[in-house]
Amino acid sequence: MSEITKFMKSITAGFNQEDADKVIRDLERKWSIFKHLSDAHFVSEFTSGDNEKLVSRYWEMYLGCYFLENGFEVSSADEGPDFCVTIGGKKCWVEAVVPSPGLGDNRLPEEYLNPFVDGENRSEVKVVDFPNEEILLRWTSSIDQKWRMHSRYRANDIVGIGDHYVIAVNSCLLGSGGGDGISGYPMALESVYPIGPQVVTVDRNSGKAISTNLKYRPAVKNANGASVLTDRFIRVEYGVISGLIAAHVHPFITRSKGDGLLLAHHLNAWMPLEKEVFPFVDEYWLEADGYMAYKVKDRIR
Repeated sequence: MSEITKFMKSITAGFNQEDADKVIRDLERKWSIFKHLSDAHFVSEFTSGDNEKLVSRYWEMYLGCYFLENGFEVSSADEGPDFCVTIGGKKCWVEAVVPSPGLGDNRLPEEYLNPFVDGENRSEVKVVDFPNEEILLRWTSSIDQKWRMHSRYRANDIVGIGDHYVIAVNSCLLGSGGGDGISGYPMALESVYPIGPQVVTVDRNSGKAISTNLKYRPAVKNANGASVLTDRFIRVEYGVISGLIAAHVHPFITRSKGDGLLLAHHLNAWMPLEKEVFPFVDEYWLEADGYMAYKVKDRIR
């Protein structure tokens, strides 16, 4: 029995037995596929009891299994991005990250993270405000962190000038709504495309809705009042990022390969990804629709 199996048995001890067995079987299967890609600290961090480390390492495993099970050639090294995936003879580097809910005054509201009236009785839920912009800022911070890493990887001759570079974000620590935006699209898109909430135009005389559109939102304000960009995938300076993979996945929720993944394409990527390059993934991209106007396109599986 692996250390990962032992650990998962211990933390699922209070689960319904059928659910616990399902989770453990899924983890054992993923580990058997992924373990040759794991680094020296993977098992110790996965089994440390630190929830953020557990989820972060699980996200790496989930991604690694997705690429391997879909026939991609995948490698991993101690230095550099988490994975190098070969696509059409070219390298595609993948950097995985799991945004944290924060600490102290910077933590997402506890009533949002744990909306249950009684933590043990999950049948009753409180009505709470949805901290959209606070969640969005955690997305943007994580993306910027990995965007800045690209220049270091280039300087160290790890990532080549002709390589793809993809950032992969798992929002499962940002609460139950961490993956959903107020635009009606996933939060991932709101962090890289300038789309905000739905705006409804109402006829003053009839009171009927005439049209529904998305508000143009190229930035949001942080706690200090500074503007934080949300239009990264239009900007050329962010063109080193070929795309954003995103999901809201947790080790206690079993999923089939690729289930729950989405890919957002950069409009002005230096090394753009082809459409449908990743199987079983929902895809989104922007298309120019006149001066300073864009349409969000999608291909939902």
